Amino acid sequence: MRLALGLLGPLFALLCCHSSARSQDTPLAVQVVENHQTFWRIVSPSMACAGVPHAIEELRKYVERISGAKLSADTDPQGGPVIVVGLRRDLVESDRDALPPPAQGYDGYAIAIRGGVEPKVLIAGENARGTIYGVYELLERWGCRWFYPVQDPADREVVPHAASLRLSIGAWAAASPMKYRIYNGDAWYFDIRPDNAIKQVDHAAKVRCNMIGWQCAHNRPLAQQYDALRQQGVLGEIEKRAMTLHGPAHSFDLFLPNELFAEHPEWFGMRDGRRVTQDFFGAQFCWSNAEARKVFSENVASFAQQTPLIEILLLVPFDGGRACDCSECRAAGASNSLMSVMHDVIERVQPVRPDLLVETAGGYPPMIEPPTAAKIHPRLRIAWAHWARYMAYGYGDPRYGHKKNLEAWQEAVGGRVTVVQYYSDNFSEPWVMPPFAIAVRSDRQYLLEHGIDSIYFLIYPPGYWWNHSLNTYLAGRCFYDDSLDPFALIRDYAASYYGPEAGPLLAQYCDQWARDPDLGYRVRGGTNRQDRETLAAQRRALIDPAIHSTVNDAVRAYRVSKVAALHALAERLAECHHLRHQVQWARHQGDFERAGKLLETARVATDGVLAFGSELAARDQGLLDKNDVAGVIKLVMKNWIDAEGKAISAQDRRINEAEVRSDIESLSCR
Repeated sequence: MRLALGLLGPLFALLCCHSSARSQDTPLAVQVVENHQTFWRIVSPSMACAGVPHAIEELRKYVERISGAKLSADTDPQGGPVIVVGLRRDLVESDRDALPPPAQGYDGYAIAIRGGVEPKVLIAGENARGTIYGVYELLERWGCRWFYPVQDPADREVVPHAASLRLSIGAWAAASPMKYRIYNGDAWYFDIRPDNAIKQVDHAAKVRCNMIGWQCAHNRPLAQQYDALRQQGVLGEIEKRAMTLHGPAHSFDLFLPNELFAEHPEWFGMRDGRRVTQDFFGAQFCWSNAEARKVFSENVASFAQQTPLIEILLLVPFDGGRACDCSECRAAGASNSLMSVMHDVIERVQPVRPDLLVETAGGYPPMIEPPTAAKIHPRLRIAWAHWARYMAYGYGDPRYGHKKNLEAWQEAVGGRVTVVQYYSDNFSEPWVMPPFAIAVRSDRQYLLEHGIDSIYFLIYPPGYWWNHSLNTYLAGRCFYDDSLDPFALIRDYAASYYGPEAGPLLAQYCDQWARDPDLGYRVRGGTNRQDRETLAAQRRALIDPAIHSTVNDAVRAYRVSKVAALHALAERLAECHHLRHQVQWARHQGDFERAGKLLETARVATDGVLAFGSELAARDQGLLDKNDVAGVIKLVMKNWIDAEGKAISAQDRRINEAEVRSDIESLSCR
């Protein structure tokens, strides 16, 4: 059978090439699948290279899902049209000569599509990851898209259905200017959820990230956690994609456990005049204590030997803790003391893991300012994190207030910086999140101009994975390929994900939110009359027609319903802000009776918003996090009620007039 197909394949391909070059304005193409059938095979000279077998299986899987055609795979390069998948260095000379020169950067690939009597498609990676990315590039040209991790069984990947698949003749190459692109998905926090963790590994590769960020749990030993990831098959999923691990992040309390406090209290930090353990109400361990640093470094080295998949060992003090306040640590300063700790760690780790990169935090409490006196190890890297960043400004924007701090840390460590991005995080970002295209575009330009080649995308907490992780898709794709425009990706997203009828409507919707990213913040913290009118107009002109256009398409209707639900939340939140302003304005005018009645209306309305938020979280569609609804959202939405009640009782007419000024016109008309 293979011999027969080998004889028929070139004739079939030649006929397809002639039929696809019917006029001067139609590009010459090869037909890989026609009428759900194919004579093409996949061959590879790189099957022994980890990552390449996965690339081949992905190509076979998605071609079959698109067209029903099954590509065979073997090692024989002769006989019929073939798709060669492998490393550039492994290709025969004639195939290497057909490729364009490698693109400058990291994890690159080159693709060449040749017609004629011996048609061939070449997908050549500069490394294994590049090979995988080359396959995804081809599949994306056939319409596949991977906007989200596949965590919602009712919302499958965007995979089109087509009877035939063609590729235009041509050749191109791509590579990333960013050496490290780290995906820290919400399933990779604390108690790892292996099913979702694996789905997020898959998504990370598809958005062109090359490392997985791991934030360890604090209730069991690190080596035990790493072993569990191996046993659960999670590490195997990373390895088969030729990816590596970055972590374990906030972990100091595991390398110098609090169990040692009873025997060695002097190793632990001082707070309010006494030695305390490492926890939120305690302090970091005593970084000036040489013995404590020695034990800490020994434990790090032991862990490093047991975790070969970790490429960058990120060691960060436990989150939220203040630095030791003993006289030695206070005199040195937190950043200087930490540099001494990390110097000891690197010197101890190098003999056992000379390949391992070591990183710690900078620009993040308690190490806000860079060191002033400590000697910084020449191999140390800094993960620079601006927590609670306002995403309407990119790093290159003159209004961005932390630029000097970033540049100071970059200078201090000779440019060895990983910039932690909160594009998809909800610690302080909008609950209804806009696409942060402005920040992505500005950040990319700034980081590349300043020679920073490592970026970290954080997605958290778990309940927001759909609501927020579109920003991870935009950032991952744009930081891999610096020619991509995030606003163009938004348009492609809407067209591909929501379909030909709803897509143009939701492209406008997403674009409007992307160009006014502050709208999301105002929805969280205080909208005005114009915002409410904007939200109502978007619902009438864009959301409602999108819903109507997808009534006969269950999958797209389901996707549109997610947008509609979040938009409904935004409008309800905006109305609650309006009620708060009404209460304040009535009180300001001395109408305390009316203010009290409005306050009771607001109390009922905010309870309704929280109930709606809980319902959205219970859908388990990645819209809202249930813990956030019960915690932060409830606090923000309800904390003003009691304060206003007291002000009304005291007949206090004072308000922050600037805060309600944008609503005064509509309020005073009532």
